[in-house]
Amino acid sequence: MMEVAESQETGLIQSSAADACEGAEEAAPGRSWYACGAGRVVSLGLIGTAVLLGTAAVRTLSSTPGPLQHQGSLNGFIMDAESHTTPIPLKKAPVQEFYMYRAAATGALDQFPFGNINTGNMDGVIWYLMNEVVTEYTAGTRCPRKFNISVIHRFKVRTRATPELYREGMNMGTRFAFDSGLCKGRCFPKNKCTGESDCKYHYKRYGFIPGCNNFYDHYPFPDYDTAAKQGIWYTLPLAGRCDYPTGEHNCTWSFEHAGEITLEELEAVSPGGNNCCNGKCTSFWVDQFNEWKTTWRVNQALDFFKKKYPDAPRDLGYAKCDFQWWKWYSVDPWPKRDPWAKAKAAEKKAEEKAAKAAAAKEKAA
Repeated sequence: MMEVAESQETGLIQSSAADACEGAEEAAPGRSWYACGAGRVVSLGLIGTAVLLGTAAVRTLSSTPGPLQHQGSLNGFIMDAESHTTPIPLKKAPVQEFYMYRAAATGALDQFPFGNINTGNMDGVIWYLMNEVVTEYTAGTRCPRKFNISVIHRFKVRTRATPELYREGMNMGTRFAFDSGLCKGRCFPKNKCTGESDCKYHYKRYGFIPGCNNFYDHYPFPDYDTAAKQGIWYTLPLAGRCDYPTGEHNCTWSFEHAGEITLEELEAVSPGGNNCCNGKCTSFWVDQFNEWKTTWRVNQALDFFKKKYPDAPRDLGYAKCDFQWWKWYSVDPWPKRDPWAKAKAAEKKAEEKAAKAAAAKEKAA
């Protein structure tokens, strides 16, 4: 096995092996090897990312002996024929600033540090509330509300991609699902998730980057057309949180709490109707699969924030989710399993045991 050390600053991999060509595939399996010569090999990564191995001279298949220069679309470096490397500084990703939202029970966000959670734009949060919290999809009103959710929080978030991610043409990675602070990987329909190893691999490679998914991409979920066509869900890994994002592996996002509204306040915009809970009824959620009505709901929520916090902007501009899943997962080696299956089975078993005990007690009486 070759000894390999990766530099976060340059993105180069240096090998101590005398013959990098023979050990190249072992050192970095799955890469596309572009050139090999005199004990050194150059690899092109996903989209123009060059990786240098070995300690001797190198030339590309199409070049003449001498200095080799590789210039990617965003950044690159120069390697000379005398085994020296002169890195060109990687281009720094821009800071993006926008609002994120999260629906939660009263006081829930105070129980743990803010991070290792999923958030959304307003479209994404409204769709979640509409389908899982105040209703049970097509099964009617849900009361009490799921997880006792009663508040929509707003956050002003700043993000900056790491150089490793930005040079692949993206500012965000994939949206991993977090549950109770644990990363479950990408979760597809029927709770089929790729697991913690998916998270660890990509966080190690790209840093603790925020992730996202556009609803209209149908990946990984929801995997169908929804009434919230502009919906976005996000991931915020706690290990990437800092005071102001620098793009280092452990400093990719920051946040400020920017207000909250309650579901009760929002539902009062449209009183009456048949969605009733805690003695109050609303028609706010009527026609949950109607695109126009969903857009109306989104705008009502944004307007209510503006009314409640007049000194703050109604919106900070559209947050673009530019993750391109095929760059990471055109080949997907992570098996999909239900991480909650054991807990569900144990809960069902406990319920059956309790029911049998109750029946036995009743029979004995």
